[in-house]
Amino acid sequence: MKKRWLEIPELSNKEKLLLFSILLFGFLLRFIGIWKYLPFSVIPDENLLLKETLKFGENFNIGEAVKSAPHSFINFFFCAIYYLTNKITGVFQSPEDMAIKFVREPSDLYFILRTVSSILSTSSILLMAIFIYKVIRKKGAFFWSALLYAILPVSVMIGRTMKEDNTAVPLFLISITYLLTLYEEGGVKRFLIGGFLTGSAVAAKGYAVFLYPVIFLIWLERREKLSVLLLSLLGIIAGNSIINPYPYFNLDRNITLTFLGPLLPLLLEVLGITGAEGSFRYAKVAGGIGGKIGEGVFGIKTAIEDATGWFFILISAIGFFYCLLKRNKDKILHPAFLFIPLYFSSLILYVQCYDKYLLPLIPFLFIVLLIFLYDIKPIYRYFLLGLTAFSLLFISLKKVITQIKEPPTEKRAFEWIMKNIKPGEKILVEIGTLHYLLPETKESVMREYEEYRKFEPYIKGKTFEIRLKFADENGYDIYRIYHYDRELFPDEKVGVDNVEEIKRMFDYVITGDIPQALEKWKRLAEKRPGYKWMIELYSAIEREFQPVVRFPSKGSKLYEGSIVIYRVKKEGN
Repeated sequence: MKKRWLEIPELSNKEKLLLFSILLFGFLLRFIGIWKYLPFSVIPDENLLLKETLKFGENFNIGEAVKSAPHSFINFFFCAIYYLTNKITGVFQSPEDMAIKFVREPSDLYFILRTVSSILSTSSILLMAIFIYKVIRKKGAFFWSALLYAILPVSVMIGRTMKEDNTAVPLFLISITYLLTLYEEGGVKRFLIGGFLTGSAVAAKGYAVFLYPVIFLIWLERREKLSVLLLSLLGIIAGNSIINPYPYFNLDRNITLTFLGPLLPLLLEVLGITGAEGSFRYAKVAGGIGGKIGEGVFGIKTAIEDATGWFFILISAIGFFYCLLKRNKDKILHPAFLFIPLYFSSLILYVQCYDKYLLPLIPFLFIVLLIFLYDIKPIYRYFLLGLTAFSLLFISLKKVITQIKEPPTEKRAFEWIMKNIKPGEKILVEIGTLHYLLPETKESVMREYEEYRKFEPYIKGKTFEIRLKFADENGYDIYRIYHYDRELFPDEKVGVDNVEEIKRMFDYVITGDIPQALEKWKRLAEKRPGYKWMIELYSAIEREFQPVVRFPSKGSKLYEGSIVIYRVKKEGN
C-alpha cells in the first residue's frame, strides 16, 4: 500500500493527547496577550495588510497592489463575517462605517485577524512534524520536531501578528513535503501537482521560487521526459495565477508577485528592459533580491539572534557536518537541499534580513539536527534535545512576557506627547515611529496625502478622506521625514530633508534611535548613494538638537525601535 504524502504515524490515545498538548501549547504561546495595547502594538506590515484586505470589499482589489493574495483572501473572509455581524446587529449602517472603524479604532479588526494568524501558525507545527516524519521515519522525531517548532521564537512571534508568513509557511511546508513524494515516485500527475503546489507557495511568499531548481533537479535525476518538465511548469503557472491573479491584472504594481517572484525585476534590470526601473521601485521597497542593498552577513547574524538564538544554530551546524562527513549523505544530498545554498545566498542581498526570512530554512535545519541526535546515544540525545528546547522556550517566553507586560514605545511616546506638547505646535516625525494617530489639522493630513502620492501615485486616498473628516482644528501640525533613495526621485523633494529647514520651522522632532539607524543607512549608502542624504540629516539632528525624552525599546513589539523626542530652538527665539 502506498504511503500518503501527508502522513501522520499511527498514534496511541496517549500519543494523540501528547500531540494535542503540543499544538495547544504552541497556539497559546501565539495567542495569549495579542490583544494587549492595541492598536499601538500593531507593526507597519499589519497596517498595510489590513488596509489591503478592506480594499477587497470595493472591487476585490483588481488593479491594485496586493502584498500576499492568499493571506488577504483569508483575512477578507473573516472581515466580511465581522462586517455582516455588525450590519445585522445595527452597529454598521454601510461599508463606510467599516472604513471609519479601520481608521479611527481598528483594535477589534486586528484582534480577529491576529487570532486567525495564530491558528494558521499553529497548523504549521503539525505540517513541520509531518515533513520531518517523511524524512526520518521515527515517531520520536515527529514529536520532537512538533515541540521544537511550537516553541521556535521566530514562529511564535510571527504567529502573534497578522503577517502573511502565517499563510506562506504552511503552503511552503506542504510544497516541500510533496516534492519528497515527487522524488520518490515521479510520474506525470505528480510533476503537475508538485508544480501547482510550488506555484501556490510562491504566490504566498516569493522565497519559494528557490524550489523551482529543486523540481528541475528531481526531473534530471529521475530522467523523465521533457514534456513532464513542461507540464510541471504549467502547474507552477496555474497554481500561482489561481492563488494570486493580481500581477496579471496590473504587473507594474505587482512586479515581484508573478510566478517568478522577486526574480522578475532582477531579470528586467539585467536585460535592461525599458521602463523596468519604475516598476522595479516596488521590488526595492519590498526587499526583492534585485534591490542590491542587502545587509550581508550582519543581517544574517541579527536575524539568527532574533529567530532561534545561537545554540539551536550551533547544534544544527554540528548535525549538518555530521551528516556530510559521517553518514546519511543521501539525506542532505536530496534535491530538496538545493534550496539551502540558493536561498541563503539571496538572504545576503535582501534589503531587510529580518528573522522571518529564516523560516524557510528551519525544516532543513530540523532534518540535520534530528538525524544527528537520533544517531547518538539516547542519554546524549535527550540531553541535547532538552537543552535545545530549553533555549528556544526561554527566548520565546522572554519575548512573549515582555510583549504582554511592557507597553510599546509608541504608546508611551503618544501619551507623553498628548500630555506635554501643546496643540498647534509643529512636529517633525520620522516615518515609521508613530502610527496611531495624533490629532492632526486638515493641512497636516492633506500634506501627508500629497507626499504619499509621490511614492504611490495610484493611491485613492480613502483613509485620508476619513482622516480629513475627523481632522481637529486644534490638533498638531505634523510634517514627516521619509526614507527613500533620492536617485529614484531626482526631481522631487519628499518631506523634510535638511536641518536648516528644521531649525526654521519646527518645535519638536521625533525619530527612532539615531545611532542605530546611522549604522544601517551607512551600510545601505555604500551600495545606494541615493541614501547619503539621510546620513547627513540624522547626523545633524543628533548634533544640533537636545533630546527631551527617550523611550528605549524593551522589545514589546515585533521589530520595535526606540523613540526619541527632540526640542528645537527655533531661529530668532
